[in-house]
Amino acid sequence: MRIEKIVNSDKFYHSNTYLIEKDGDVLVIDPVDIDAILKVAKQMGEIKGVLVTHGHFDHCFGAKGMQEAGYKIYMSPLDENEGMYKLADEFYEGFPFFKLDMPVQEGNIQIGSFDIRVINTPGHSKGSVVYVIEGVAFTGDTLFNNNIGRYDLYGGSFSELRQSLRKLFDLEDMVIYPGHHDPSTIATERARLIKR
Repeated sequence: MRIEKIVNSDKFYHSNTYLIEKDGDVLVIDPVDIDAILKVAKQMGEIKGVLVTHGHFDHCFGAKGMQEAGYKIYMSPLDENEGMYKLADEFYEGFPFFKLDMPVQEGNIQIGSFDIRVINTPGHSKGSVVYVIEGVAFTGDTLFNNNIGRYDLYGGSFSELRQSLRKLFDLEDMVIYPGHHDPSTIATERARLIKR
């Protein structure tokens, strides 16, 4: 499996977009810059789906554009709500609102060549999810390298985030690809947080 990362501009808080390729099939995670996504994807294979970890504008700004280009958006319906609009209105004018195509919930789904485990991880937002794909986890804003997600925004909850982190720390060790900053591992972040 091949993973390419696009780091978005400072107006999107340098959020990460990931493109994952397996057997010529490509998944996009957290779409922002459509032109950059399509340019990278062209060198990788055929886009089979677009996954959103949560409905904050810096992770799904490009969702509507990807839909208009013919790709389906997968996201928890719990984040297709007023929180998505409130946050966009507060931090960014002109957010292109979208209606998700494929609602996800905890369990397993298959898109093209990919077997995907969806883990519900509320706390940063009600509909935050982690996608485990081919033995690596795309954690959105739930778990970072040496940090955890904010829980003071609309739909956030420290108690829910704490439960979500416990869920992730029960997983086998694997690399995590967060929504901002650099990768880490479950074991590294488990050890760091237990020390706090």
